Amino acid sequence: MPKARYHSQITETVAADVWSYLESVDVYRDEEGSWPIGKPLRGPVFRAIRDYEGLTPLFSKTFESQMAALADLNLRVGEEQILYMTFPESEFDPRRWRVPWAGWHNDFTGDGTGRTKFLLGFVLLNDADAGGGNLLLLSGSHRLKEVIEPQHASAIMKQLSRTSTLLNRLWDRREGAPGVLVGETCNVDGVDLQVIEMTGNTGDVFLLDGSLLHAATVNERPHVRLAAKCFFYVTDWN
Repeated sequence: MPKARYHSQITETVAADVWSYLESVDVYRDEEGSWPIGKPLRGPVFRAIRDYEGLTPLFSKTFESQMAALADLNLRVGEEQILYMTFPESEFDPRRWRVPWAGWHNDFTGDGTGRTKFLLGFVLLNDADAGGGNLLLLSGSHRLKEVIEPQHASAIMKQLSRTSTLLNRLWDRREGAPGVLVGETCNVDGVDLQVIEMTGNTGDVFLLDGSLLHAATVNERPHVRLAAKCFFYVTDWN
C-alpha cells in the first residue's frame, strides 16, 4: 500500500470548504450537538455529502501524475470523486473496540488475470487516529488466487476463513473479531497478509489496489473523520 503526503495547505482548504458546505444543512465543525452521532446518515446531511462536488481541485492533474509515479503505472483519474465522513458513535476503548465482520468487500471483482484494472486513491482531510472510523484493510489480499478469480467477496471470505485462524477470527459473524487483530499477520498459499487500519495525518495519501479486501469501521473518537476518495484507471502498464 504505497503512501505519500499531499500538500497540507490544499487539504486544509478543501476540509474548510467541506465544513462551509455542511453548514447549509446545519452541521457545524465545532458544534457536537449538530453531528448525527450514532445515527445513520440520512436526509439532507447524506445528500450534502453525496452531492458535494468540491473535491475536483484536490484530484488535479498534478495529483494524478504523482499517483502514477507512486504506482509506476500509467493512470487516468476517474470521474467519481467521493467525500467520506464518519461521525463519532461511542467512546474509544482499545480493549473493547471491535473490527466489524460486516461490510468487507473489494471494489474490483477479479477477472482471472491478476492484473490491476484500477486503483483507489485516498487523501486524509484531517488526522485519522486509531479507532476513528478509518478504513480497515487486509494488506496483500489482492494477490490471493481466491481474489484474482471472478467471485463475490462473501465467497472469498468463506474460502479464506478455512485457511487461517486469523482470518476466521477476523470474519467471525457471531460478534466480530477483537480490535487487537489490527497489525496481526498470516500467510495463505505463500501470500503474506496483514490486518491494517488506515491511520495517518492530514494530507496523507494512500493508494490501494481496487481488488484489495477492505471494510469501514465505527468512529469511536470525539471528532469527525474526513477523507476523499478517487478512482484511478490503469490505462497501460509501464
